[in-house]
Amino acid sequence: MRLGIDTFSLRSQGWTPFQIIDYAAGLGLDNVHFSERDHAGGIEESSLARVREYAGQHNLTLELGMRSFNQLSTTFVPALGTGEQQLIDMIGAAVTIGSPIVRCFAGMQQDRSGPDGFQAFFDEAVRVLRAAAPHAERAGIVIAVENHGGVDFLASELRQLIETVDSSHAGVCLDTGNPMYAGEDAVYAAEILAPYVVTCHLRDTLVWLTPDGAMAQWVPIGRGSLDIPHIVSILQATSRDIPLDLEEITGGAPRSIPFYDQNSQYWGRYPDMKAPALARFLATAQTGSAGPIEHLILPPSADQSASHIRQQLDHFEESLRFTKNALVSSDAF
Repeated sequence: MRLGIDTFSLRSQGWTPFQIIDYAAGLGLDNVHFSERDHAGGIEESSLARVREYAGQHNLTLELGMRSFNQLSTTFVPALGTGEQQLIDMIGAAVTIGSPIVRCFAGMQQDRSGPDGFQAFFDEAVRVLRAAAPHAERAGIVIAVENHGGVDFLASELRQLIETVDSSHAGVCLDTGNPMYAGEDAVYAAEILAPYVVTCHLRDTLVWLTPDGAMAQWVPIGRGSLDIPHIVSILQATSRDIPLDLEEITGGAPRSIPFYDQNSQYWGRYPDMKAPALARFLATAQTGSAGPIEHLILPPSADQSASHIRQQLDHFEESLRFTKNALVSSDAF
């Protein structure tokens, strides 16, 4: 499998697409995953063509993405058009830049308990994907829906979404760091979604038990609770050339997962949590070391210190070293 970088890992650097390509090439990576439309410098055709040419000069493949396509999400941006129009625009941009996929997501964990309810949120995702899928098929592009936001869709729900849309041009972007924030085992999520995975955000999560449930914290790969080689082996079994794009969202405080507290929002958001997913999560949390890790917590403002910006690069490069060593030793790379 090929290793790449999700450009969200560099969100504080202020780099151009060309600087990102230089950085990726310098680390010996194979792929750059521009996970949001502005990360590639916008979607103007001539600009995307220049980025494609520059990446080719550095022997890098490219992937392109966007944010929410679901108008019922708090993260949806209506100024960019309807959900289906945004996907259609990005499909055209993907063709120009040479990306085989358009990564996207429906929303965030909190959207599950929004005013319209989860079923309406799910149905809207189906509607938009069905409208955009014929455009993706004509262009030879796969729409890759992420299990996003800690998470908006559990693995079984995202699989149901893709199977309901029923198009070979609708697939999954597996984010390995998100399931644990919902109390869902990440290896279980990979097993459920593997047949539909066309790209991957590879990252780690540290989990440990608390009196009301558990805590979770995104950490550099190798410092968390995930069995990364096992997850990669599950994806390899699909026999597809799936890039592993490292996405390091560190610098945050731990988050509570209060599944023992019946008065919390947890069961309202996840009433259909599968018992095997939660049981395997508990087994992992019981054996892991308690966190949090010691690192700089990023401030909520955009004015981040040089130390925070440097930490972002340090954590990415630490994750890359661990991933290379772990996959080589496990014969998964």
